[in-house]
Amino acid sequence: MSQRPADGPGSQILLPFAEREWITLERTCLILGTTPKTVYQIEDTCDESGSPLIRVLSFGVAKRKRVLYKSVVEFCDYLAKKHSIPVQRPPLSNSLFRHRDEDLLPFPLSDTMSIVDANRYLGYESRGPVVNFIEEGRFYAYRLLDRGACQWRISRKSFAAWFSACTRSHANLPKRSSTHE
Repeated sequence: MSQRPADGPGSQILLPFAEREWITLERTCLILGTTPKTVYQIEDTCDESGSPLIRVLSFGVAKRKRVLYKSVVEFCDYLAKKHSIPVQRPPLSNSLFRHRDEDLLPFPLSDTMSIVDANRYLGYESRGPVVNFIEEGRFYAYRLLDRGACQWRISRKSFAAWFSACTRSHANLPKRSSTHE
């Protein structure tokens, strides 16, 4: 039996980082439901300890960017904690596995509605009342960044539960009678 040469076509190229620890910028954008510009703004934002919220590795302007997967998971946990949203991510059966991409955010993008949708549902024209409801913690919502054009993302499920509870509590109130009988 012949042995494969160390520098032959079957040899492994050692990289300065483990490939499984890093994901592409494109995948990061899909996980967070945002654009590369916002990911870079998140990278420029630091937590309380002064560390960037997301770590991006750049190989130069024309090269593909990589993002530390663990920093994406920690950023999503940071969002949940900051906005008092319980983490509903299922536990991993093995620490070598990764969570599904759609399980990383505080709630799935498919369960997300905007302030415009909430306003339309509640009959408001300005965003102020809905933002007040969010700040009061009446339903789950978060923003990727607290500055710029980052919009609130509202959990459709928690909004529906809150709205249902409101309508149930008002169902037993007496109806306003008309003074023009």
